[in-house]
Amino acid sequence: MYKKLLLLSRHSLIKGSAIVFGGTAIINGLNYVFHLITGRMLGPDQYSILAALISLSYVIGFPATLINTLITQKIAAYAALRDNRGMKTFLFSMTRHVALLAVLIVMAFVILQSAIASFLHIEQKVLVLLLGLEFAFSLLIIIPLATLQGLLRFISFSALSILSAFLRVVFSYGAILLGLGVLGVLYGMFGSILVTGIVALFILPMVFSLSKKRKSPAVSAVKPYWLYAFQSTLVVMSSINYLRIQSHFLKRFTLKRYFTQKWIAVALLGKGLLINVDVLLVKHFFESYDAGLYAAMATMGKIVLFFASSLSIVLLPIATQKHAKGKSAVKELLLAQAGIVVLSSVILLAYRVMPELVISLLYGREYFAIAPYLWLFGIYFLLYNMSYTFVNYFISGKHTLILTMPLVISVVQIGGIILFHRSFYDVLSVMIGSASLLILVFMVYFYRYARQQRRIEFNH
Repeated sequence: MYKKLLLLSRHSLIKGSAIVFGGTAIINGLNYVFHLITGRMLGPDQYSILAALISLSYVIGFPATLINTLITQKIAAYAALRDNRGMKTFLFSMTRHVALLAVLIVMAFVILQSAIASFLHIEQKVLVLLLGLEFAFSLLIIIPLATLQGLLRFISFSALSILSAFLRVVFSYGAILLGLGVLGVLYGMFGSILVTGIVALFILPMVFSLSKKRKSPAVSAVKPYWLYAFQSTLVVMSSINYLRIQSHFLKRFTLKRYFTQKWIAVALLGKGLLINVDVLLVKHFFESYDAGLYAAMATMGKIVLFFASSLSIVLLPIATQKHAKGKSAVKELLLAQAGIVVLSSVILLAYRVMPELVISLLYGREYFAIAPYLWLFGIYFLLYNMSYTFVNYFISGKHTLILTMPLVISVVQIGGIILFHRSFYDVLSVMIGSASLLILVFMVYFYRYARQQRRIEFNH
């Protein structure tokens, strides 16, 4: 038993997860402080505005998640093939394209700031514009972070993430003390991203050296990755010229490659909607005070997500490298899912047994009204975390059609909340039901896929 445990502890998934888990624990602690400061000092009314803006950045952030996932996957594949020159060319090209994408996003926020502020009942339109600037700069930070993740340099990856979270707390706290309110918090968030990006420019060259010995066999492979991130953003923010751009690039790239990346983008869009659009809809349908209570509850529910998300984060590059070498990653998937259930159960138990204690530690007595609902939110994020792990596994194995399911279920969830939003119970019932349906679909698909793979291996 001791030898088995020792071998298990040396497994790349466990080692990597332990490092990322340690970094994630620190980041979550800093996030705890951030939300403690903003939630207590701003109050439910102002906090609802901040939470809605943060959720909006996550909803529209699927191109960022797409870029992160594709860079991680591509760098992991280059690392497995020891193609350092291809890695270098890929990163330089991605940086140029992501910078252009950031400019387009800022322009979109300038155009749409009035409509967004009206939907979320925000009087200061400049808050929306500042959010767009922060989001645009955050895209550039993704490149070094995803590179470190793909190279399995989890210590450096965690260090940069911790720095960003720490600076966000310090800058935001100082801004609130100066009486700048939500505007000051957004300034603080923007400043933390800017400083982290500067540090990343110095750290990344020291993490790995890129040799010039081998010529990349796939120098041009970056364009489909960047292309779909660009096109996906246009689909969400504006339909202008989309068909023209799509037809132009489809002539240059094969349909198979284009649609493979399309499924990934669809999955990441659905994944982002599933954990953020509820806060926006509650901000629209509920009073500001109730929306602030719900935002606090959503933030505490996400502790379940972040507490076990390191397993999903580490699974993607490891499974990608295994699939690149023609090996199975089923064992890693099952191990990650088991770890998620165990780790999440600890938080769920605390939410069920002593919710008021948890609330008082984070937000204070003013938020005690959400105590009966807290454990339900924890269940939702447990189910979401499991589905997130399935998505990363399917992406690493280059599955396609199944990756549309998060978007399909998110549409079901949005429709359900629009129809049923008389109370927090209605909203949470819709969310748990939709998450359960997604997990069921993924499990059935995975079972059939795994059984088919076993048959193929047996025949060989």
